[in-house]
Amino acid sequence: MKKIDKITTLGKMMLKDKITSSWDKLLTEKQQGDLMVFYKKRLEHFWRLPDLEKIIGKEKAARSYAAMEEVDVLFEDKGIKPLPPPLGQNAFKKLLREASSSRPIAAYIHIPFCAKRCLYCDFFSNTDMKFKEPYIDAAIREMELRQEYIGGEPLDTIYFGGGTPSQLQQADFERIFEAADRLFGTSSCTEITLEANPDDMTPEYVASLRNLPFNRISMGVQSFKEKDLRFLNRRHDREQALRAVGLCKENGIQNISIDLIYGLPGQTLEEWQENLDDAIRLEIPHISAYHLIYEEGTALYKLMEAGKVTPIEEDLSVTLFSTLINRLTEAGYLHYEISNFGRPGYFSRHNSSYWTGTKYIGIGPSAHSYDGESRQWNISSLPRYLQGIKAGIPDIEIEELDINTKYNDFIITGLRTMWGIRTADIRERFGEEKQTYLEQQAATYLRQGLLIRENDTLTLSKKGIFISDGIMSDLLWV
Repeated sequence: MKKIDKITTLGKMMLKDKITSSWDKLLTEKQQGDLMVFYKKRLEHFWRLPDLEKIIGKEKAARSYAAMEEVDVLFEDKGIKPLPPPLGQNAFKKLLREASSSRPIAAYIHIPFCAKRCLYCDFFSNTDMKFKEPYIDAAIREMELRQEYIGGEPLDTIYFGGGTPSQLQQADFERIFEAADRLFGTSSCTEITLEANPDDMTPEYVASLRNLPFNRISMGVQSFKEKDLRFLNRRHDREQALRAVGLCKENGIQNISIDLIYGLPGQTLEEWQENLDDAIRLEIPHISAYHLIYEEGTALYKLMEAGKVTPIEEDLSVTLFSTLINRLTEAGYLHYEISNFGRPGYFSRHNSSYWTGTKYIGIGPSAHSYDGESRQWNISSLPRYLQGIKAGIPDIEIEELDINTKYNDFIITGLRTMWGIRTADIRERFGEEKQTYLEQQAATYLRQGLLIRENDTLTLSKKGIFISDGIMSDLLWV
């Protein structure tokens, strides 16, 4: 079947029972095909990205709406009377409204097992693999107990985080995916991410992933420098990291993200530049980069207390961050969130859901959930988590969110991204009082060039990113 025939057939399937017989009478095959290209692209794009202005920006959204306005013109140019809904522009706008009212759900599944703990890690994890089987049983049971939490809305993304999810094998994932599909439905998922450690990514292991629905891999590379990896107590070395990226690509996994850490004790600007150059040469489409943090209770924090390591100077820290932004921007990455850089089409949909207020459910110990009205989080204890699930009463803490907290969350998450904050959204969601407050608090930063206002959207400027915490703090409702 020729491409045009496939498109035409698809179009007829999409529109079955919703159009008149004039479709075949009025349009030639070529016209049908051209039209279906147009509509297919917009149906796919708009349905999956209903919150258009937040996702692609006001300017691109305006162009997209303008494209819809041209639909009638398309027909008129062909001497064809416009077809009835759902082809008209008004029907498309209705479709957008309907799509926006049913926002997709994100699911986070915590895999708490690690072969060993990294020096800096404060995430909940466990190095005893004897709990693996009872844990998988418990995670599936938690899905059953909390099935109603997402209210039957479509599951758009799944993220396996940890811990080290790549400690699980194909059979383990098959059990979890079967349960997720049975209880939540996974057929509409657009992104399913596996967090992996590079040394787990053997040829056999990566090949096994082809039998699973994963379409994105996020690897904790942290550094391509051997001395950095030894200091951080990472399990892998430079060659294993390079090999892992290559194996993913060989097995058809192109959507790859890596984590990098900067600001290590003794790290030089030259070393950081070399790390970035390595990542760019590998043509990795998504990079998350984080400054080393000395979290209380970690082995790293204890070393600092003992005077065995010293945090880098603030000036160098700023230089490393500036170099990160400039180097990746030059290489074609978009700085779409303070710590995240992606090539066009490779932003993390799952993480973006957190920043744009999408509902999400978290499965496993320490996992967080959000339903628009409250935050919930599971107990950070594997034994207590297992006990609660076994008893049919998940050990969950709940924080009900008042309007002030929701406003503050909106500020913190929105301003971290390149899409920023629309003052109109503030008014619609939180009222005129908070819109006025926001504009008053933002005024000084606008005059200083630390915030940028384009139409009614506030975003951090390049200078503002460096003091983002202070700016966001001043915009919060207190």
